Amino acid sequence: MTIQHDKITAYCNEHSIIRNLVHDVWLFDKVDSTGRIASEIAVSGHPGGIIILADSQDQGTGRMDRAWFSPPGVNVYLSFYFLPNLPVREWTLFLPATAVAVVNAIAHVIAPVTALRPTIKWPNDVQLNEKKVAGILLKSHVTGGATASLVVGIGVNVNMVEVPAPLRETATSLRLETGVSIDRTELVQTLIHAMATQYERLEKGDRAACLQTFREGCTTLKRRVRVDTPDQTYDGMAEAVEPDGSIRLRMGDGHTRSVPLSEVVRLR
Repeated sequence: MTIQHDKITAYCNEHSIIRNLVHDVWLFDKVDSTGRIASEIAVSGHPGGIIILADSQDQGTGRMDRAWFSPPGVNVYLSFYFLPNLPVREWTLFLPATAVAVVNAIAHVIAPVTALRPTIKWPNDVQLNEKKVAGILLKSHVTGGATASLVVGIGVNVNMVEVPAPLRETATSLRLETGVSIDRTELVQTLIHAMATQYERLEKGDRAACLQTFREGCTTLKRRVRVDTPDQTYDGMAEAVEPDGSIRLRMGDGHTRSVPLSEVVRLR
């Protein structure tokens, strides 16, 4: 089933919490990357509030410019360009807020057919049955010497039934885990509403609660992990995710170390 632009637009217009954030929805059959389009809009000085969707991408990317497998007609590829009403130093909070939104949206659409519950793997993955089903990417843009806008990119593996061989041990889709086809239009509607809800929480000052919800859904915490950075590898117990997005590890010698999100190449 195709993504239905008219239904998504009508849904956005019907809900005031979305209207306050989203001013237009663009849907493309095929693009190189929804993130690239959003970034072009950002540097043009557009006032923001644009959801960009595509039925397929041929140059989709995730963190560290890793390729994002984007076959046509089966998944959700979405980028949202907007101007947050938060101090720039707090924009990192949009990562946990978005992760919570993705978890809530996926949980809503799969609840009628499975007892599985999506979880968060720090820093930017959502998993189902311990395999990656969605990824999140944040990119800020600078215009005239000051940070002006933010692009939130989300990819959700929805109805694909074949995962490339190199990814089969770590990635999956909603259909592969539930055994049923998921309505992508409903998922996009639910996701946009969940994003608007979480972003409103942030802008109303409910930052601590948002971060706590993220922590409660994050299966990385209370586990021994290995974090690779360009210069070093850290082994330790993941104790907490800090407000700036970094992860706090309890090292073997008893000391703690916070590893910034920007330095993380891979977490195992």
